[in-house]
Amino acid sequence: MKASSIALSGLQAQSLRLHASAHNVANVLTDDFKSQRIDLQARASGGVQASVGQVDTDGPLRFDLGTGEVAGQHCIMVDDIVDSAGTLCNAADALVAAGARTVAAYVTHGVLSGGSVARVVSSALEELVITDSILATDAVRVAPNVRRISIAPLMGEAIRRISTEQSVSSLFD
Repeated sequence: MKASSIALSGLQAQSLRLHASAHNVANVLTDDFKSQRIDLQARASGGVQASVGQVDTDGPLRFDLGTGEVAGQHCIMVDDIVDSAGTLCNAADALVAAGARTVAAYVTHGVLSGGSVARVVSSALEELVITDSILATDAVRVAPNVRRISIAPLMGEAIRRISTEQSVSSLFD
């Protein structure tokens, strides 16, 4: 399992569960982030599972709904890292075009370089939730639809468990 998958499941699980407690939730897998853990979380939450990805064309990039039904659903995308935010924003647009009510994204590492924050702010994403594993820029701090979650409690608990020879992997079950 990738370290970023561990951080995602450990830190954002509570927030993700709160979001997913709403009715009509579609868990959406983007592009390459189809890890077994996220697949299991999607199935366990009882929401519709869908995927969205880039369509291979000779022209401009286009994103389409791959599988699943998202019309009338609150869509939750999960990914390990976001840099330019092009994939997330394009995927959010495709989900809204397919009839999604809302789209939120949960990402472990928010690099958010260049004009990515402006892209997120003007996108169909209702909320982008990232951890503070990377120092936030001023643009990230003031973005109205970007929320940061601290990794400090998770790191502290992992260190405590290591020092007392307890399981660290059980943090993420």
